[in-house]
Amino acid sequence: MDGGGRALGAGTAAVGGAEVVAHSEVRERGGTYWGYTTRHAPSFASLFLDCPYEAGYDCLIGVAPPSPSSAYMGDVRLQPFKHMIVVLRGERSLDECVAADDALEGIDTAAALFHHYAAALPPSSSSSSSSSSLPIPCEDELLMVMSSLMPRIRAANGRR
Repeated sequence: MDGGGRALGAGTAAVGGAEVVAHSEVRERGGTYWGYTTRHAPSFASLFLDCPYEAGYDCLIGVAPPSPSSAYMGDVRLQPFKHMIVVLRGERSLDECVAADDALEGIDTAAALFHHYAAALPPSSSSSSSSSSLPIPCEDELLMVMSSLMPRIRAANGRR
């Protein structure tokens, strides 16, 4: 029921009568493209094997856990590319995902699968900091990674 006692129809939000639509509708109907799409993959290997592009991805980026030895996403230098995939960590590290996927037998680390494997946060300047061990929520990590990558994506593809 909305505030006026009326039943809400399927796909209608309670605030202002807004309607929930497929993520592709904004691009297809309105012509607005956010610059990326997201997708769920049933296995780690399927991220690469089930690529929606015939030629596959030509830029593979994995998000590493923050650590003093991790590269930083803000330092990544990209070559020109057509299709990029950025793989975020979930509840587990990407290394754990690789180890659990039988289709990736023989691959020792997630870093071996990517052109770039870097952390969303720069290494801590304080050796006493324990913040690198705290989990970063996926939606926050996505924002940090894409904020770091967008100027590099534009530069790699000749845009400012």
